[in-house]
Amino acid sequence: EKPPISMMIMPAFRWKTDEDGNRSDVTEITEDIAASLGKHSFSGVILFAQNTATNEGTVRLTDALQKANAAGGDRPQLLITTDQEGGNVTRFTQGTMMMGNMALGAINDTDTTAQVATVIGSEAKALGINADFAPDVDVNNNPANPIIGVRSFSDDPQIVAAQGSAFVQALNDTGVISTLKHFPGHGDTDTDSHTGLPCIDKSYEEL
Repeated sequence: EKPPISMMIMPAFRWKTDEDGNRSDVTEITEDIAASLGKHSFSGVILFAQNTATNEGTVRLTDALQKANAAGGDRPQLLITTDQEGGNVTRFTQGTMMMGNMALGAINDTDTTAQVATVIGSEAKALGINADFAPDVDVNNNPANPIIGVRSFSDDPQIVAAQGSAFVQALNDTGVISTLKHFPGHGDTDTDSHTGLPCIDKSYEEL
């Protein structure tokens, strides 16, 4: 039996709208969200800053999301994910504000990077988050890049590889799944992929 297509989907629940059209952040599960999770076998959900107003509330939310998913029958535990990179991309409203990748790349000490990833992973796990869309392992080799920049460890691929590996190992050791991103070459684009389609015009040798 083939798995449902919903296993390829990881929705976000960032806002809710009341009867008067007023929008507010989703910091606790709603009946609609619970019903959706119970009906569809989503692989997981992704949380944003709108969902993490307090640590206590985030723990309650992630617990409720897992229970709503389990109510749908025999299925895997949800991947509850976020983008907790450190630096500019930080989704936790409370917790430790860690330095970003460019600072870590400038220090260029894998032990320091591992310590940062350990804090990030430990705090994520405590909140009920079991996967992190980090680290960013783009090579920052285009000054016109509008979206990567300081999120990259370096414009040197060897530094990126060493720092990225240290981050992955330490994050995984906390019990949180790491995710290398972005699609190959995003560090050498001049377009934000959230708003457009970046194209990389390179020769085979350059790629």
